[in-house]
Amino acid sequence: MFKKWKTLSREEVHANPYWTAYHDRFETGKGKEGDYYFIKYHGGVEVIAQRNDGRVILVEQYRYIYDHPVLSFPGGSRQEGDDLAETARKELLEETGYKAGSLTPLGERYISPGLFHYVDAFFLARDLEFVKPDPGETEEFVMHYKTPEEIDRMMAAGEIMSGNATCAWTLARPHLIK
Repeated sequence: MFKKWKTLSREEVHANPYWTAYHDRFETGKGKEGDYYFIKYHGGVEVIAQRNDGRVILVEQYRYIYDHPVLSFPGGSRQEGDDLAETARKELLEETGYKAGSLTPLGERYISPGLFHYVDAFFLARDLEFVKPDPGETEEFVMHYKTPEEIDRMMAAGEIMSGNATCAWTLARPHLIK
């Protein structure tokens, strides 16, 4: 059985509206001391949105840190204390222009637990109504509408590289309508 580690000290290294970086001094359950650096992120949401024709919406967005576009599902950051379902509805509308008639929670998962204190929440959206996209000022999206089988192939081929998207797909796939 694991013995709980003890935090000896915590220093805030950097903070911004999205995350805070920390440096901790710790002691393991066996008495060894060390340093740990991590980022605490308020978390986010990812939405698998399935249209009435069975196709699922993917968004392609340029990602600065990778210097190329990345395919994923609609989603984004939440602010501390924000309602997860409302955040999912807001992100879906901003990025795709679709309102969700129904929104089913699929669960939450840790994202990169060795580096981030970051929990992502996943949702399945259906009964979609197109209104109008409203992306943020630095966001541009290209939408793709794919069948579940096409997305399965894209995942297997490495065309969808986002770990969050892979997790979202794993949770949503059994619930999709053919």
